[in-house]
Amino acid sequence: VLQQSNVSDAEDSKSGGWFRPDIQGLRAVAVLAVIAFHAHLPIPGGFTGVDVFFVISGFVIAGMLMRSWRSGKSAWFPKFYWRRFLRLTPALSVTVCFAMLVSSFALSPLGSQQVAAKTGIAAMLLCANFVISALSGGYFALPTAANPLLNTWSLSVEEQFYLVFPAVLFIGWLIGRRVGRGFTGAALATGLIASVSLGLMLGGYFAIALPGLSHPPTFYSPVTRVWEFAAGALLVILFESRAVPKAFAQILGWVGVAGLLASFFLINSSIVYPGLVTVVPVLAASCVLVSGMSTNSPSHRVLSRPSLVKVGDTSYSLYLWHWPVIVFAVAMWPRTPWIPLAAALVSVLPALAVNRWIENPLRGAHLRKVSIRIALSLVIVVPPIALGVGLLISANQGFWVPTLQNLQARAELRFGNADGCTGVPLADAKGEDTCTQDPLGTGTPVYLIGDSMAEQNADAVSSIAAQHNSPFLVRAQGGCPFLLAQVFLTTTGGEFSQNCGEAVDKVVLWLSSAKPGVVAIANADFYFRDDSIHVQTPSGNSFVKSADKVSAYIDAELALVTKLQSYGHRVVLVQANPNFRLNSYTESVERWSGILDCPTVRVLTNSCGSTAAQTLQDAAARQQPIWSAIQTVARETGSSVVDVRDLVCPGGMCPTQQGGTLMFREYQHLTVAGAKKLIPGFARVLDPLLG
Repeated sequence: VLQQSNVSDAEDSKSGGWFRPDIQGLRAVAVLAVIAFHAHLPIPGGFTGVDVFFVISGFVIAGMLMRSWRSGKSAWFPKFYWRRFLRLTPALSVTVCFAMLVSSFALSPLGSQQVAAKTGIAAMLLCANFVISALSGGYFALPTAANPLLNTWSLSVEEQFYLVFPAVLFIGWLIGRRVGRGFTGAALATGLIASVSLGLMLGGYFAIALPGLSHPPTFYSPVTRVWEFAAGALLVILFESRAVPKAFAQILGWVGVAGLLASFFLINSSIVYPGLVTVVPVLAASCVLVSGMSTNSPSHRVLSRPSLVKVGDTSYSLYLWHWPVIVFAVAMWPRTPWIPLAAALVSVLPALAVNRWIENPLRGAHLRKVSIRIALSLVIVVPPIALGVGLLISANQGFWVPTLQNLQARAELRFGNADGCTGVPLADAKGEDTCTQDPLGTGTPVYLIGDSMAEQNADAVSSIAAQHNSPFLVRAQGGCPFLLAQVFLTTTGGEFSQNCGEAVDKVVLWLSSAKPGVVAIANADFYFRDDSIHVQTPSGNSFVKSADKVSAYIDAELALVTKLQSYGHRVVLVQANPNFRLNSYTESVERWSGILDCPTVRVLTNSCGSTAAQTLQDAAARQQPIWSAIQTVARETGSSVVDVRDLVCPGGMCPTQQGGTLMFREYQHLTVAGAKKLIPGFARVLDPLLG
């Protein structure tokens, strides 16, 4: 799917008489690796180019600040931040404006446009990383593929570093100068920051619980990334004023080149990242930077070639433009395999234009009047934010076009009942009492538990409960199957859904004292057939192969059902509805073209719809093992089973629309209207139990 990207050319090092052409060459290597990765070229670790940029940024910024302090220049803080603003924000502003305008017709009004708008606003406010994390989850999650401004996450991390680090470095320098140790204080302060950040990153990698943190720092968090900037800063503090021996520089150069090659070609998305291997690109970039201090080193000579320097000079614009152009091209031509590469090549044109007519003229502008600076800042910042707000409002209103509004109404992306009861992590959900419908009902209580499949089916089950005057409660957390086992992402090593194990335990504990009723368990089935997910049993055994995971599922579900029955509950197992979710997540995304992916322009030209088509037999080829496993659990525990295959796939065909009802919102989940068509299937089982 995706991976990391960043390039904010941290310092115009050509100013002030200090210029390292090899650094520009290193920037070129990093940005080309990132673009190649996003263009689907065979560079599986190209995303590590962002780590190279982080190191470069720390190196160049620390060097610039040190030279400023040594020269005794005053008022460097305002000058520093104004230069950062002129260096980064104008080009970003143009890119965000472009993304907002194109998103209005090239992305779907059923979520993708809203995500793009929120990201664009956040990017201008230096907090895109936090917004992306909240909206999209992990970097490789499905929503990120359609976010044209995903790459701004790392730019925000870099800007957050710029906001804090100079002051920390300055305080360390002042303390060191007072005790006569020059930059020793700065080195110690930087080293402390690096140690804490690295420790937090490794703590998350090794799944070490940290005091006071209910959730580990995320992929997008600056606290787990600042050590990479600090590594570059330490290099310039320790080595800039020292001559680097030629032999030592050559060794470091070769080690650095080998490390970069290993990062680009041996690291891939199946490895936990950021994690222990992140040290490789960081150390590699560090070695190249120190080696380049000697102009005789091979790495300095190679990276200083004019062609690479030219690419490095435009690396920031290349980075900003390549990803949105790829996203928009894929949205418009989703089934053309060479589109990402072609789009990456096309993106060079606007990148060069912005670099020539926006970046270069403005970063060298000398504006002394405060009023002019304020006016220029408003001209740069206000338009993209205004366009982002306009896109967000317009998308939410279907652009006031009946066709789009009707599609939004038919899609109904929200499932379940009251806000805060479903669709959120259970750790943040409202309490059981608040979320119980008809709590004073005299019928047998109905408890629906599970992952997003429980949330999906909540409207159907609640309607049946209401007919029997039964209290109804749904406890659902997306990506968190309710069974006495846990599912983990093989690619990251973390839980597929944060704190899922804890959520299951809490719900089971609550049910142990709840009034006996009917407990319906609805889980998705893809966990047990996707090789990127492994299942871990309470005994600590992990399984990756599908057959082993299905066997583990039977044992875990038997344990859960038996426990619930011991509390006096009757259990109903809900079969996962036939769906278009293939065994491979990536292939599922590539094959599906449903309403959530449908650009506005295709909706308005009446060419929107799913290209997926299958028979019940096709679905059974993937889903039958878990369907059979559920029947096994039901047979051994005396539980009931809700089977809706005949309703989703009437006559053996699984259409994406039935009459005027849009059934699927994406390749796996049904729309609310589609889920309501399952009411007869649930009634067949629940009516006798509640009667």
